[in-house]
Amino acid sequence: MATGELQPVYITSAIEGQPAFRFDGTKHLNATGAFPATVNDYSVFIVFRTSGTGNGTYLFGGSDVASDKWLALKAYTTPRLVFESCEAGSGGNATINADWFNGDPMLASVVNDSGTIDFYRNGVFGGQTTTTCAYELPSPISIAAFYYPPVTYWGIYTGDIAEMVVYSRPLNSAERAQLTAYFFNKYSI
Repeated sequence: MATGELQPVYITSAIEGQPAFRFDGTKHLNATGAFPATVNDYSVFIVFRTSGTGNGTYLFGGSDVASDKWLALKAYTTPRLVFESCEAGSGGNATINADWFNGDPMLASVVNDSGTIDFYRNGVFGGQTTTTCAYELPSPISIAAFYYPPVTYWGIYTGDIAEMVVYSRPLNSAERAQLTAYFFNKYSI
């Protein structure tokens, strides 16, 4: 976890009156130990609103140096969101076009079911990748940056991140719809 000046700012009314962490392109949260290591099936939901224009900034990302595996969700200026799950010499990516410069909050979610990874933007299916590549959650992982141990961070995000929810299993369509409706209602997505 970042300390002192590296910490993002906590804003009590950032997205639709709800609190969020505000990242300025230099701050990040290192969530070491916050994610279960080597979980092959998972669901990740993240509510954010970007204010940055950086190309390839990470909403979350991390790498397992021993195996050179990584998992990341990053935003590009084109605009598009890219979910990456890769390892040395191979890769699996899912891409979705996303107008994330319009100032509206956005929900991105990734559901991995034994290597078939579905990617959603605001609850709408946006892409799929099937990979035997590094589809488990690496540990540690960083929020608002890509973390490559032991101390390298890059693609540091600029904007607000209100919530990030991680399940150590793939949610089924009914569960995903229920959680998506909760986020839609809470953040007026």
